[in-house]
Amino acid sequence: YYFNLAPNLDATLYPNYMGKRGLLTEGEVRYLGKSSETTVGGAFLNDRETERKKQSKYKQDRWMYTLQHEQGFNSRLLGSVDYTDISDPYYFQDLRSNIVTGSSETLDQKAALTWRGDSYTATLGVHAYEMANISDITPYDRLPQFSLAGALPYEPARLQMSYKTELTRFDRSLKKGDYLDKDGLPTAWNDTRLKGLDRANGNRLHIEPALSLPMNWSWGYVKPTIKYAYTRYDLSLDSQGKSGLGTQKFNKTPDRSVGIYSLDSGLYFDRQSQLFGTNYRQTLEPRLFYLYVPNEDQSDLPLFDTSESQFSYASLFRDNRFSGHDRIGDTNQVSLGLTNRWLEEDGFERQRLSVGQAYYFTDRKVLLSGKDYKDVPENTSTRSPYALDYMLRFNRDWRINADFMWDPKTHRTRSGSTMLHYQDSDDLNKIVNFGYRYRNDSNHYNYDTGRWETGSADYIAPGGKVYKDFYKVEQTDASVMWPIVPQWNAIARWQYDYNRNSTLEAFGGFEYDSCCWKLRLISRYWVDYDERNVSPLDNRRGDHGVFLQIILKGLGGVTGNKVETFLDEGIQGYREREDNAY
Repeated sequence: YYFNLAPNLDATLYPNYMGKRGLLTEGEVRYLGKSSETTVGGAFLNDRETERKKQSKYKQDRWMYTLQHEQGFNSRLLGSVDYTDISDPYYFQDLRSNIVTGSSETLDQKAALTWRGDSYTATLGVHAYEMANISDITPYDRLPQFSLAGALPYEPARLQMSYKTELTRFDRSLKKGDYLDKDGLPTAWNDTRLKGLDRANGNRLHIEPALSLPMNWSWGYVKPTIKYAYTRYDLSLDSQGKSGLGTQKFNKTPDRSVGIYSLDSGLYFDRQSQLFGTNYRQTLEPRLFYLYVPNEDQSDLPLFDTSESQFSYASLFRDNRFSGHDRIGDTNQVSLGLTNRWLEEDGFERQRLSVGQAYYFTDRKVLLSGKDYKDVPENTSTRSPYALDYMLRFNRDWRINADFMWDPKTHRTRSGSTMLHYQDSDDLNKIVNFGYRYRNDSNHYNYDTGRWETGSADYIAPGGKVYKDFYKVEQTDASVMWPIVPQWNAIARWQYDYNRNSTLEAFGGFEYDSCCWKLRLISRYWVDYDERNVSPLDNRRGDHGVFLQIILKGLGGVTGNKVETFLDEGIQGYREREDNAY
């Protein structure tokens, strides 16, 4: 039920009756101010279903509320709030929402103030998480986090001086003992598996000034850069964590300082060419990137927000193979890349091919896990896999994108993907996609070490069943949106995982589009698939539903806004179609 209360204020009520559970009532209010935007929503259900009655943290009265707010105080000071809370960690596993995008992992509870200066940006924020399951490790809250980043407004002798500073309090309350499953049987919380410094809380200060001298010419560029990264911690560790350190001594205030030296350079060659009667400007762009980071022992530092980045062509030219500030990867390497482009006279890029590889002069000793680097082949090899990135536009409507990583040491494909996309440039309503994706270097959680690791591995379920190569990804994805008759469009998608012999998502339905409103009716089967899920068996539990969406043009969705989310995420080209008022 939609209520247009004022030109800048509306409300929507979503009653949803479920035979086994009862009446779920959701409501949402939206307000648009002169310099602000606010959405408030909530839901309540007195659940008659008793399947989770024996489970830990279950509540019969189930509720959810959410607040999203953005405020512009002036041209420089901005504020934002994104807060969602739920009655129990099973809420979004059992119930669907018309007003928020649910999650099977965590829900954001964050707020921030941002000041934008002429040459810097300062942000003060808090970011907590509400758990949406009982199987994942409790994440760290950032309470609070202050960041300052910018550059000096002047450039003496063309030197660019920049800086990044961050001060964060990382805190979490780890669960103890057991939780009860659906049958009332006890199982140890996964938090109890954490050992050593993975149980630490504390403050982290990170300071990273940089000095660079970019030199650009019409035929190429050279950019030497020097960075100094300093990180200091103030830690606390419980008795279980200290006992898990073994012979390692706990350092309450560890710090790390390391220099990062890089030289990025490239050349630009072009010539006029002709192919199939069309004039092109063909370019050849070799690139050389040298990076030296000395090894610094970081074994006494915790892992608050750091993971290892996936290998790709772009990663060849990054100065740290880790995200976050808890690890800075040591290396002495040269990355070589070559890009070839075909550009038409109007600047339209017909084709782009990039290929590259890194050559290492020393072993990489810094790891996320507690393993010896000598036992990790990727850290002792003298060269990286080949990385390829490709794009071809057959015309204005058809396009293919592909990436491919091949390891010359094992003679195996490490990862790759291909996506064929069609969208009529004169009628964006016509969309066809087909893609294939393979990855054997995904990040996954190792229960034994309590750490995230890279690469495929077997998974042993609680009952002892072994799933071979559980973390390998091999998927196809096909989707279509196509007009059948005037005002009627067909919608469909099918995503299939060959490694697990299961459908990840399949939906089909239709859309009716009139001058003033739209209606979509879609039947959907899906698995809340997450390659990084700490409880991998969650990726095998499917769900299904029938979704109805009604949109009043100019006012937005009246009901069924979840349809908008999975169409946007599942069908490439859908967002462009909607933004152009189809």
